[in-house]
Amino acid sequence: MVDIEQGLPFKLHTICTDNGNEFLNHQFLRYLQDREEKVALKRGRPYRKNDQCCVEQKNFTHVRELFGWDRLEKKYLIEVMNDIFQRSFL
Repeated sequence: MVDIEQGLPFKLHTICTDNGNEFLNHQFLRYLQDREEKVALKRGRPYRKNDQCCVEQKNFTHVRELFGWDRLEKKYLIEVMNDIFQRSFL
């Protein structure tokens, strides 16, 4: 999240997430709460899958085309995936 925020041309005021625990976890909430400049958190509405349609569209072009459809659960792959992503999009 730090890398993403540093690459933005504006300050964060609000972050809108999906409702899944892959987005909302203790580390992420702590990241938002322990800041000097607070960032509001908004969540998508339950059972409204089109609330996040722009993000879901990017899942294909930014994630699936690079990494495929398999679930990657090995922790050592995180650094490799982050490196690939940064070289491709940043």
